[in-house]
Amino acid sequence: MTPTEITMQIVKNLGNYETCRLEATYTLDDKDDLTQSFVTARKQLEKAFETAYGIKKDDRKSLELNSKEFDRVCKALKDGKTDLKDLEKYFIVSQEAINYFKTNSLI
Repeated sequence: MTPTEITMQIVKNLGNYETCRLEATYTLDDKDDLTQSFVTARKQLEKAFETAYGIKKDDRKSLELNSKEFDRVCKALKDGKTDLKDLEKYFIVSQEAINYFKTNSLI
């Protein structure tokens, strides 16, 4: 059995008890991989949501003070392998973390 069509739907919370539902149906060719088709469909719907609502998903991870990642970040800052500007590309850095970095002369 070969699938000929997929439907991908995402639901986004807009806040204030509002949600939006985006859905698209795609026709598959014989050469299309089912799993990759869903991945591509989701990316397209996410992009459509960002364009329509001007809300971009923040994929950065929060940098927690009591975590192994925080310890690695502190070591990298101490060794001069990274800086705050570079960290903010990958992490949501709280004011508490910034204060810790300043107090310990890491930035």
